[in-house]
Amino acid sequence: MDAPNTSDDTLRTLLIELARSEERGPVNRVVLNGCRVLRYFADRSVVTREDAGRWALEHGRPSDHDLIEGALAWETGADKRPDIDNTAAYLFGARAEVIAKGGADPAGE
Repeated sequence: MDAPNTSDDTLRTLLIELARSEERGPVNRVVLNGCRVLRYFADRSVVTREDAGRWALEHGRPSDHDLIEGALAWETGADKRPDIDNTAAYLFGARAEVIAKGGADPAGE
Protein backbone atom coordinates (compact mmCIF):
# COMPACT_ATOMS: atom_id res chain seq x y z
CA MET A 1 0.00 0.00 0.00
CA ASP A 2 1.26 3.44 -0.83
CA ALA A 3 1.02 6.10 1.84
CA PRO A 4 -1.96 8.36 1.22
CA ASN A 5 -1.36 11.71 -0.34
CA THR A 6 -2.19 13.70 2.76
CA SER A 7 -0.53 15.99 5.24
CA ASP A 8 -2.29 14.15 8.07
CA ASP A 9 0.53 12.20 9.71
CA THR A 10 -1.79 10.40 12.11
CA LEU A 11 -3.98 9.08 9.33
CA ARG A 12 -0.91 8.06 7.36
CA THR A 13 0.41 6.15 10.40
CA LEU A 14 -2.92 4.38 10.97
CA LEU A 15 -3.07 3.37 7.30
CA ILE A 16 0.47 2.02 7.48
CA GLU A 17 -0.49 -0.04 10.55
CA LEU A 18 -3.50 -1.35 8.62
CA ALA A 19 -1.29 -2.31 5.68
CA ARG A 20 1.15 -4.10 7.98
CA SER A 21 -1.65 -6.12 9.52
CA GLU A 22 -2.87 -7.01 6.03
CA GLU A 23 0.62 -8.28 5.19
CA ARG A 24 1.48 -10.03 8.47
CA GLY A 25 -1.79 -10.74 10.25
CA PRO A 26 -3.37 -11.86 12.37
CA VAL A 27 -6.63 -11.29 10.58
CA ASN A 28 -8.38 -9.85 13.63
CA ARG A 29 -5.90 -6.97 13.54
CA VAL A 30 -6.88 -6.20 9.95
CA VAL A 31 -10.45 -5.68 11.12
CA LEU A 32 -9.59 -3.73 14.26
CA ASN A 33 -6.97 -1.55 12.59
CA GLY A 34 -9.60 -0.86 9.93
CA CYS A 35 -11.91 0.20 12.76
CA ARG A 36 -9.17 2.52 14.08
CA VAL A 37 -8.90 4.15 10.65
CA LEU A 38 -12.67 4.60 10.42
CA ARG A 39 -12.87 6.04 13.94
CA TYR A 40 -10.08 8.49 13.22
CA PHE A 41 -11.68 9.48 9.92
CA ALA A 42 -15.01 10.05 11.71
CA ASP A 43 -13.85 12.23 14.60
CA ARG A 44 -10.04 12.38 14.68
CA SER A 45 -9.89 10.18 17.78
CA VAL A 46 -6.88 7.90 18.18
CA VAL A 47 -8.00 4.91 20.23
CA THR A 48 -6.93 1.33 20.93
CA ARG A 49 -8.00 -1.49 18.62
CA GLU A 50 -10.50 -2.67 21.22
CA ASP A 51 -12.04 0.77 21.67
CA ALA A 52 -12.21 1.22 17.89
CA GLY A 53 -13.97 -2.12 17.52
CA ARG A 54 -16.53 -1.24 20.19
CA TRP A 55 -17.08 2.14 18.53
CA ALA A 56 -17.59 0.45 15.15
CA LEU A 57 -20.24 -1.83 16.64
CA GLU A 58 -22.21 1.28 17.59
CA HIS A 59 -21.50 3.42 14.53
CA GLY A 60 -20.66 1.04 11.71
CA ARG A 61 -22.66 -1.08 9.32
CA PRO A 62 -24.80 -3.74 10.98
CA SER A 63 -23.59 -6.20 8.34
CA ASP A 64 -20.06 -5.90 9.80
CA HIS A 65 -21.07 -6.70 13.39
CA ASP A 66 -20.27 -10.42 13.33
CA LEU A 67 -16.86 -9.74 11.80
CA ILE A 68 -16.02 -7.05 14.35
CA GLU A 69 -17.34 -9.09 17.27
CA GLY A 70 -15.16 -12.03 16.20
CA ALA A 71 -12.12 -9.77 15.91
CA LEU A 72 -12.77 -8.32 19.36
CA ALA A 73 -13.20 -11.79 20.86
CA TRP A 74 -9.83 -12.83 19.44
CA GLU A 75 -8.12 -9.60 20.51
CA THR A 76 -9.39 -9.77 24.08
CA GLY A 77 -8.77 -13.50 24.45
CA ALA A 78 -12.45 -14.28 24.93
CA ASP A 79 -12.14 -16.64 21.94
CA LYS A 80 -8.70 -17.73 20.76
CA ARG A 81 -9.93 -18.90 17.34
CA PRO A 82 -13.23 -17.25 16.44
CA ASP A 83 -14.76 -17.96 13.09
CA ILE A 84 -13.54 -14.95 11.10
CA ASP A 85 -13.95 -14.98 7.33
CA ASN A 86 -10.52 -14.01 6.01
CA THR A 87 -11.91 -12.59 2.78
CA ALA A 88 -14.44 -10.46 4.65
CA ALA A 89 -11.70 -9.22 6.99
CA TYR A 90 -9.44 -8.15 4.13
CA LEU A 91 -12.34 -6.52 2.28
CA PHE A 92 -13.21 -4.63 5.46
CA GLY A 93 -9.63 -3.37 5.73
CA ALA A 94 -9.58 -2.36 2.08
CA ARG A 95 -12.92 -0.56 2.46
CA ALA A 96 -11.61 1.35 5.50
CA GLU A 97 -8.61 2.45 3.46
CA VAL A 98 -10.77 3.64 0.56
CA ILE A 99 -13.07 5.55 2.90
CA ALA A 100 -10.13 7.25 4.62
CA LYS A 101 -8.52 8.22 1.33
CA GLY A 102 -11.61 9.24 -0.57
CA GLY A 103 -14.36 9.68 1.95
CA ALA A 104 -16.90 7.40 0.26
CA ASP A 105 -17.82 3.85 1.21
CA PRO A 106 -17.25 1.72 -1.89
CA ALA A 107 -20.00 -0.62 -0.68
CA GLY A 108 -22.40 2.30 -0.87
CA GLU A 109 -23.75 1.77 2.63
